[in-house]
Amino acid sequence: QGAKDFLDSVIEKKLLPLLQADTVDSVVAALESPLAFVSPVTTTTLASHLLPDISFACSTLLDKSQPLFEALHRLPSDGEIFSAVLAVLEHSILTFISRAKLRSEELTGKLTSWEYLGRDID
Repeated sequence: QGAKDFLDSVIEKKLLPLLQADTVDSVVAALESPLAFVSPVTTTTLASHLLPDISFACSTLLDKSQPLFEALHRLPSDGEIFSAVLAVLEHSILTFISRAKLRSEELTGKLTSWEYLGRDID
């Protein structure tokens, strides 16, 4: 039990903060990129499935959060590490949503989706 508690502590205090920082920093950088909503990515490493027409920012979120998603089913759902991994995922996804909203407003001039889609394309 002592070894398990030690490993849980190392994961929670050392590994998860690194994974969170990497995921959040990568997502923020991808969203700030001029290519954030461009779809050059036709595949992702996520479970080796093809995901066509996915933007650079979305691909970054999926790729960087993949290890966390893969860890979830291996952890006991009533454990502290499970909750900690969920918290990191939640933080990453909420950061993505928040930053994506801001970035899309910058790109569209704060038009609603319907207004933006209804504009004439030059």
